[in-house]
This record gives sequence, C-alpha cells and structure tokens, in this order.
Amino acid sequence: MQLKQYDRYIVDFKSKWTTRCAALLGVSLFVRVVYFFGIKNLTECGAGQVIFDMVLTMGLCVGFLVMFSALRRNAPGLYALMGAGFCLLLMISTFSSGNALRIVLAIVGYLLAGTILVITVSGYLPGKLLSSVMFLLPMAVRFLAFDLGKIGLFTWVIELSWLLTLASMFCFTRGMKPYKRNEK
Repeated sequence: MQLKQYDRYIVDFKSKWTTRCAALLGVSLFVRVVYFFGIKNLTECGAGQVIFDMVLTMGLCVGFLVMFSALRRNAPGLYALMGAGFCLLLMISTFSSGNALRIVLAIVGYLLAGTILVITVSGYLPGKLLSSVMFLLPMAVRFLAFDLGKIGLFTWVIELSWLLTLASMFCFTRGMKPYKRNEK
C-alpha cells in the first residue's frame, strides 16, 4: 500500500506564529529554570523528575530554540521530532501524578499529538488543522480538568511551563507553510 503525500511543509520564519513559538518556548524554559533553581529544592527531587522534567526537557528546549531562533534552520522534520520528544516527556512526567485517568489520557493524547505532528510535517495528512488541534486539546484539558483547585501555587509554576510548551508547539504547527516540489 502506497501512502499519498499531500503537502510537505517548510517553516515560515516571517510568520507571526514562528515568533510566538520561539517566545513561548523561551518563557517556558525560563519558568522551568526558575522552578528548579529558585523554587524547588533539588535535593527533594527524585531521579526521574531531575532527568525527565529538568535535564531532558531543558536540553530539548535549548536545542529547539538554538536551531529555530539562532540558526534559523528550515528543518520542520527535526522540529517535529523535537515536538514529539516534548510529547513523550509530557507523557512520562504524567506518570508521577498517580492519577490513573490522567495517565491513560496522557498516553493516548500525547502519543497521538506527537505522531500526528510528525505525519503532518512529512506531508501524509492533508492540512495542518488536526496537528494544531492535537496541541490545543491537551492544553485545555490540562488547564481545566486536572487538579485545578488541589495543587499549590508552586506546583502551578511547572504546570505553566508545560502549558507554554504545548502552546509553542501549537504555534509551530501554525507557522508552517506548504511547498510543492518542482515536478519534471
């Protein structure tokens, strides 16, 4: 079975969406740094939180920002893989919540979001609307449905970082534009 390739995408660096993507991810990184080095006592963090929520996520943010903003590489496939990496890290971080419903929704939602992002950038889905919705939906669910009144102010700091990361990936999907190869 041969899959039909619709449009391949390039990053439109002149778009307002790409500027917002970089800004939101930069603020997310800043909030995460403030949380781990200003609010949270690192000696109280478990190894999983240090590895997945701090080191890998900050490294992925820095890598994305350097490639996206400083080098301005037009490599949407690489950015899509990094976005899928964010989804994987979000899914892994949800395991520490202990809430079975949240874990199941995270496994399904973030695996779908990352997969759809990669498939969209590869050109095998028509349009980018589904990919955009797949980042808006978990953002809304995280904000509205999970532990809204139960978590403290300092816990919302790390949650804000994750919400900003999801918002930046939404902006990334909106900042791509299709291109057609010259066919001979």
